[in-house]
Amino acid sequence: MIIRKDDIEITEVEKLRNGKGIAQIKYLLDKDGLENHGKMFSIMTLKKGCGLGYHEHINDFEAIYIIQGCAKYNDNGTINNLHPGDFCITKKGESHCIENECDEDVIFVALVLNS
Repeated sequence: MIIRKDDIEITEVEKLRNGKGIAQIKYLLDKDGLENHGKMFSIMTLKKGCGLGYHEHINDFEAIYIIQGCAKYNDNGTINNLHPGDFCITKKGESHCIENECDEDVIFVALVLNS
């Protein structure tokens, strides 16, 4: 199967996970596309001042790969700065959030799979 870039929908979600501003989500695969093995495989964009709120992964885990920009990342209460090429994993029972505090958009790949 081939999905052309013009056929991939972009969704904007305000205050995602009680975060700040708007998160732009380009869903590459949703729950159905992952055949119920996960929740999403997407490319997310956060403009300056926008972010996803702090949340726990209860029955899943998430992997994030930074493509562009810099972000503040809370990894179970530890604050880190992320840059292109950085990779984060939030396992079942762990919590995290991400926020763009830079002028450039933060673009990252997010994969959420069931655990």
